[in-house]
Amino acid sequence: MKKSITTALCLLAAGFLFGEYHENPDQNTLWSEDGKEIKGWMKGGLTPESVPENGFVLDQSGKQPHGGGFYALASNDYPWLTFEITKVERHNGYRQLSFFGKDFSVVTDLQPGIYAFRMPETKTASGKREYFRVDVYGMKIFFRYMKAVKAPENSITAELKDGKVTYKAKLKNPAEDVSVYLFDGYGMRQLTPAESNKIQLRPEDKKNPVVWVGESPVPEKTKGVVIVKASVLGSDTLTVPLWGKLDKVK
Repeated sequence: MKKSITTALCLLAAGFLFGEYHENPDQNTLWSEDGKEIKGWMKGGLTPESVPENGFVLDQSGKQPHGGGFYALASNDYPWLTFEITKVERHNGYRQLSFFGKDFSVVTDLQPGIYAFRMPETKTASGKREYFRVDVYGMKIFFRYMKAVKAPENSITAELKDGKVTYKAKLKNPAEDVSVYLFDGYGMRQLTPAESNKIQLRPEDKKNPVVWVGESPVPEKTKGVVIVKASVLGSDTLTVPLWGKLDKVK
C-alpha cells in the first residue's frame, strides 16, 4: 500500500474517526469490513452502505466522489486482500473498480465472485495505520466482505517467469475440476494464451484435490492488468468463480 503523507493533525481537522471495523478477529485476519457497523471511512469521499442481506455496497455515478477509504492496520505479514462480490449494477458511462492505483483494476465488465490478490508491500511499520483506498466509477457493487489476510481460503494465482505462466488454485475443500481463463482488465477482453482460451489445471494430490496447478504460454499484450478467472466444479462449498491477477516474478 502507498504510505499516506497526511499527518495526524490533518486527519483530525478533516473530522476522521478511527473505525470499528474488525481488527484481528482471528489469527489469519488483520482487518475485515463486513458492513455490519460501518464507521471510519473518510468523510466527503466514496462511502459504503450496509445491506440487509449481509455485506455492504459501494455506489458511484455521475459527479459523485469515486475514491474512498479508511486508515487500516498495516502489516506485510498479511499480504493478501480478499473480497467477495455478490452483484454488480452498472450505471451509464465509464465503469471501473481499482485498488492501489493500477496495481489491480477492472474496467467495464466487473463480475461477481471471490477475489484475492497480493497487495503491494508496505513501508509502514507493522501495527501502524495507513490509508486503504478503493476507487469505483459508474457501478453499484455489492460486497459480502473485504479483508486483509495471511492467506485466503480460496485463491487463484498466476506468475510470469522465464517466458511462461504458472497457475495455482488453492481451495478450502476438494473439487473435481478447475480450469482457468485470462482477461485483459481493461475491458475484460478474453485472452488466448494457447490454442484454446481454456487452461486446464491438474490436482497435485488426486486423493485430496485442494491444490491445482498448470501452466501456459505468455498471453498477448494487454492494455490493463491481466485478470485470472478460475472455474471450480464439484466443490461442496464453492459455487462462485475465483478471481486473481497475473504477477511478474523477478
